[in-house]
Amino acid sequence: MMGMGLGFSKSWTLEALKNTNGDPDRATDWLFSHEEPVSTSQQKSEIPLNEEKDAPGRYTLFAFITHMGTTPLSGHYVSHIKHDDKWVIFNDSKVCESQEPPSKMAYIYFYRRV
Repeated sequence: MMGMGLGFSKSWTLEALKNTNGDPDRATDWLFSHEEPVSTSQQKSEIPLNEEKDAPGRYTLFAFITHMGTTPLSGHYVSHIKHDDKWVIFNDSKVCESQEPPSKMAYIYFYRRV
């Protein structure tokens, strides 16, 4: 389940487990260090590319993730998501409007094409 949750196919996840004697931690490492072969069915299910190649890309920020802590080894991550033109912070079980979202300190940004 863990390998499929990371976006790998069931057959490739089973191949990783087979090559690592069933150890899930080693199998995860194996998945990221071996390229999955592309099958014909995977090629057909790909999302088509945007045909507007000459159009300028315009995007708007709709969410970001910020790390709260002194180092990456301590603290935790919180999310800010724009809802009805207001920013909402998701911090564990606390969810409320964010008056001054720290977007310049984000770890990951999420954009939507407009």
